[in-house]
Amino acid sequence: MKESNKISYGIIIKNLRKLNNLSQTELGKLVGVSKSTISAYELELAMPSVKTFIDICDICKAKITIDFNNNSFELEKLSREF
Repeated sequence: MKESNKISYGIIIKNLRKLNNLSQTELGKLVGVSKSTISAYELELAMPSVKTFIDICDICKAKITIDFNNNSFELEKLSREF
């Protein structure tokens, strides 16, 4: 079985925010949630909606790819399906 490198969504959000020199408050304002909600995402006490996660990636100029059944999908492209 192939071993994969998985990174939690909380770490992804926190790293994207820090790489873009944004505070939790600033990122929250940009995506329309509170500072405490961004904190909860980063601590994985809450999960962002797909739209919110895509918005965070868009703001931070990040491309996220999801592998599903040996096919890769860009998260941004998937969001257009919703």
